[in-house]
Amino acid sequence: MSPETPQDHAEQQAQDCTNALKNETGQATKVQNTARHRLPATLECDERNRDEDQPTQGRTANRPINRNNQSSKTDTQGLSEERGTEHPSPSRREDPMEGSEAQRAQTKPSNRNPGFDPPTVFGAKETQAEVYSVAGLHADERAPYENRGAVEEAGDDLTMQITHLLLNLASLQAAWAIPAPDHSLQKLLQVPAGHPAELFGQQPISRDPPFSPGHRDPYDHKVDSVGEDLQPLPFRNGDGATVMGPRNRDRERQNPDLVRPPSTDHGNMPNMRWSFADSHIRIEEGGWTRQTTIRELPTSRELAGVNMRLDRGVIRELHWHTEAEWAYVLAGKVRVTALDLEGATFMDDLEAGDLWYFPAGHPHSLQGLGENGTEFLLIFDDGNFSEESTFVLTDWLAHTPKAVLAENFRMSPKQFDNIPTSEKYIFQGSTPGSIDQEKPRTFKKSKINFTHRMHAQEPLETSGGRVRITDSTNFPISKTVAAAHLEIAPGALREMHWHPNADEWTYFKKGRARVTIFAAEGNARTFNYMAGDVGIVPQNMGHFVENLSDDEPLEVLEIFRADRFRDFSLFQWLGSSPQRMIAENVFPGDAKAAAEFLKKIEDAEKDPIRDTKSLPFT
Repeated sequence: MSPETPQDHAEQQAQDCTNALKNETGQATKVQNTARHRLPATLECDERNRDEDQPTQGRTANRPINRNNQSSKTDTQGLSEERGTEHPSPSRREDPMEGSEAQRAQTKPSNRNPGFDPPTVFGAKETQAEVYSVAGLHADERAPYENRGAVEEAGDDLTMQITHLLLNLASLQAAWAIPAPDHSLQKLLQVPAGHPAELFGQQPISRDPPFSPGHRDPYDHKVDSVGEDLQPLPFRNGDGATVMGPRNRDRERQNPDLVRPPSTDHGNMPNMRWSFADSHIRIEEGGWTRQTTIRELPTSRELAGVNMRLDRGVIRELHWHTEAEWAYVLAGKVRVTALDLEGATFMDDLEAGDLWYFPAGHPHSLQGLGENGTEFLLIFDDGNFSEESTFVLTDWLAHTPKAVLAENFRMSPKQFDNIPTSEKYIFQGSTPGSIDQEKPRTFKKSKINFTHRMHAQEPLETSGGRVRITDSTNFPISKTVAAAHLEIAPGALREMHWHPNADEWTYFKKGRARVTIFAAEGNARTFNYMAGDVGIVPQNMGHFVENLSDDEPLEVLEIFRADRFRDFSLFQWLGSSPQRMIAENVFPGDAKAAAEFLKKIEDAEKDPIRDTKSLPFT
């Protein structure tokens, strides 16, 4: 066998380079064919008919689509002639990103996603009439992805561009030369197959809209689908597909992290979310009530919630409960009355942000005040509570013999002929006067304070918001319920933490949030919440609360069946632990990252709500 000459060696290298590029061509063909095959048959048929009836930009009306990607030099010339472009010389590879200013001006950002600048796909001309049809998207889903270009036309441009590259390589073979390591063609061979957008120096594919097939986000950043008016789809880092069956698009927008969970979610977990909007409303004269208990939300074992509305003068009649009652006034004004164990009376008028607490068995009543009455959130220290099981005054009287009523109240039995035959529950009353005007003649003021001005407390100022905590330390009678009111600034984070003494029953008063709950054994699940929702985090499970909005604050009530508010901060724990141990535990083999992490936690200062908008990488 004759020894290999330098010329033979160069030719072999050129042939290897050619084969590599052909392999890239095959990968690109798979991308194009996959895009076409995802189209429902009807959409593909409509697209073909449109091509036959009305020429799209860059393609003549009657030319069949080259679906096999088998391009020859003659085919390439024909495509160039039809497009009105000059076939590039083998000595110069045409830049697929080049185009006239007029052509670039035709591409506009999507109206549904301001600031999004869609990258050009292989030089395809984009028009407003084209749609992102590769996923067969619904009209509501298309809007954020408009101006992405016609996929089929881009696919034909892909074929032409790769053919040009092969011709360029042929000219190099004739010169018995291989590109230098820093040559652009050599760099093309170093890019992994399957990423055709990156082969031609385009912007990273992560610039695609968040719920499109091409979107990439290995770090699972938040997406405010409601605030940004996006329709979630189950696409994540190249996996997933469209939804073809029946859908509830409004629910999908409210729960983007259920439609497309973060890649860190894993395992099974019970549902931890309920909306009062899904609860049955009991409508009464001048008011209504709805509840979230263990029956609506099975994980709500320790606490139950009732949302109640009383119009002006409307009374929630005299009653008592087996459970203790804690309440937060959401809006308006309300008068509360109660009787303590010493027979003394308590009366107070409350406004939004105020609290009351009635221990189990203590009789009380409520009445709406002001122009519009009131609305409030009631919390009971048993998840199995039912508003229907309340001990109500009129219900008791209606089921007691009139002879006994007469003996008890020293009246004639006939005087009770017209009392209600069933409970009144909620009913319209007259507008009351001031407390002094309404006091009974034998009024004896209770020494116990059953109410508390939560919003009058001095808040704990954090880097990302404010916190107010109310428990038995500053509201002594509240022995079974503790709470924290959080104002989380736009984009801020309720830091990673857990509660060692009780389940967390969270009421979302304003804004939108995502919460990931860590349940040990590799189990984690992310839930989304908005105003009026209830969330549960079982005792000791790690979690965070992130404000999804970058311009609207998040307002949250964290409520516990406990006498004290308790939590552990992950940041504080790590900052207070031996640093060498932390570095070896969290960053084995990465000294640089370990050093930076230890510097961040060195102060070990607890910051319940952390600012994130000032971080350079968010």
